[in-house]
Amino acid sequence: MIRDNAARASFLGIDVWRAKLTVFVLAALFAAMGGMVMALFVSGAYPEFAYWTISGEGIFINMLGGVSTFLGPMVGTVLLLLLNDTVTRFTEYHGIVLGVVILFFALGLRKGLLDFVAEWFSQRRDAGEGR
Repeated sequence: MIRDNAARASFLGIDVWRAKLTVFVLAALFAAMGGMVMALFVSGAYPEFAYWTISGEGIFINMLGGVSTFLGPMVGTVLLLLLNDTVTRFTEYHGIVLGVVILFFALGLRKGLLDFVAEWFSQRRDAGEGR
């Protein structure tokens, strides 16, 4: 509600500033935990982690998996890791192939794979109930 209409939320008695601060702190907490896990996973923190492609991977993960379902980012992570591993085995131009896949998802499956599957199942269910 705060994102859509902060004035209305404030009118209803919600402290908008405090809610935004809480969400910001929670986001920073999760980002810090992710950074700690990554540093533990690769046994160190290196300057390459500050390059723009590392932050772009989070966007790619959400584009691949979807954001409407809880498991969407997890599915996106698995897809990105499998795709990256498979592509780097067969070609040295993995950046181009990953870019084409991301372009396909951005133009074709705008909501992500898991969101597309969930929407497809709900349409089939609704069509089955309509008979």
